[in-house]
Amino acid sequence: MVNFTLTSAVLSIVFSVVFGSSSSASTFATRLGVTATALVANPAIVGESRMSANSNTSLGGGVLLGIPLTTKVEIEPGVFYLNRSFISGTAKYSTQLLQFPVLARVWPINIFSIGLGPYFSTDVGGYTTGYDWGGMLAAGFDIPIQKSFGFILDGRFSQSLRADAIIADSTWRYRDAQVLAGLRFTLGDPKISQTAPASNY
Repeated sequence: MVNFTLTSAVLSIVFSVVFGSSSSASTFATRLGVTATALVANPAIVGESRMSANSNTSLGGGVLLGIPLTTKVEIEPGVFYLNRSFISGTAKYSTQLLQFPVLARVWPINIFSIGLGPYFSTDVGGYTTGYDWGGMLAAGFDIPIQKSFGFILDGRFSQSLRADAIIADSTWRYRDAQVLAGLRFTLGDPKISQTAPASNY
């Protein structure tokens, strides 16, 4: 009986920490994230060219803004400066770009979320000048350190839907993987909801 009671108490504490308080009052607030980003570019080459490409990892960074719609759903626009690079034969190709994703993010539990939405990228220097756009899938953690800030870790996969011409006889589509790590800051006073589930933050 003692072991059962102790086990029940431990499980109750874990459940409360992960899934939030059972109180009917909850809070949600705008999040500002500042991150470093590692991008793994994996271009798909289509056309008459016999070129092939191997993925390569590059670093960048950016900011994101999580705008809450409810305690479990938010819209998250962002802007990132990235370096997309890959190796083809003995040559290394690299281009710098600004990427603008807009994700709809859902929080099934307080510290974990999944997101889906479009992105638009424009090249600002390197082996090509142009733009591409496509879809992005994300999954990540927001781990609170204090009430006003926390640590964020996010994994993203994007697939371009526009072929970007690099040379005359081939076109390229990008399949990029990204890992974001950084700090999250809560902006302003959290809003109060009396009917929604517990806060994400």
